[in-house]
Amino acid sequence: MTFSCKRRLRGIVTAAAATLCLGAAVMQPASAADSDGVPAIDKPFEDAVVKHFQKRFFDRIDASAEQRKKLTEIVGKRVEESRPVREELRQKARELKQMMSGDSATDEQLRSKAGEIRALRSQLMDARFETLLQVRAVLTPDQKEQISKRISAILASGRLRG
Repeated sequence: MTFSCKRRLRGIVTAAAATLCLGAAVMQPASAADSDGVPAIDKPFEDAVVKHFQKRFFDRIDASAEQRKKLTEIVGKRVEESRPVREELRQKARELKQMMSGDSATDEQLRSKAGEIRALRSQLMDARFETLLQVRAVLTPDQKEQISKRISAILASGRLRG
């Protein structure tokens, strides 16, 4: 494999690792639930998840105080900005569940609702990727390499399935 290919692959793997990490940071909390039993956003739980992620991530890359500050701002901003979209996604999923359980929705209505959900998920993934690019800009080459090695270990272990 040429140096250029290795470098590109390393960049892709680093991006994938950070995306996974950031995905965990903005995951939908599973504590409080609404009347349908569907998780609702619980801000204290969400904050705890983000803090747990940050501690593990910061410790893994041996982040400096300045990096911790910058990364905390980046991730915090993403969590706040994504909350309305995650809430809308959750609502659309509830609507789809209701439509699926009854007989009144047509196949086309179900496809349309599924498309709305897919679009919201895509919007979240695009935003996560932009956040990943911001995070990547804060990391040193050694830290990027650490992340790359970690995601390679995860991929090799088979814990991440497509």
